[in-house]
Amino acid sequence: MVDKDEYGFTFLISGKIFGSNPELNCEFNPVIDLKGDFEICLLSLHTYNCIPNVTKENNVFRCNMSRGNNKDTWMDVEIPIGTYDIDDLEQAIEKQIQQLGGDDVGIM
Repeated sequence: MVDKDEYGFTFLISGKIFGSNPELNCEFNPVIDLKGDFEICLLSLHTYNCIPNVTKENNVFRCNMSRGNNKDTWMDVEIPIGTYDIDDLEQAIEKQIQQLGGDDVGIM
């Protein structure tokens, strides 16, 4: 939060944002004086892969493992809930397919 001191200079009040779900909380230090006419903005947010991108709503998909043998071999692949970058997600999918009996897995 930017405010002006007694000389008209602006300064920044920073806050600590915390939370483990989509709802974030913020603590300000020093405490904000609500008697003035203030505006607030978020200058930046750095999450470092801490927001889960695989949830119980999107962690299961079906894939066909027929490999050209004219058999339809469908499997439900379940990815553990968590936070993944693209390389980690690929590894998690390959691991689950191997555990279901797939071999020589390569995701293209």
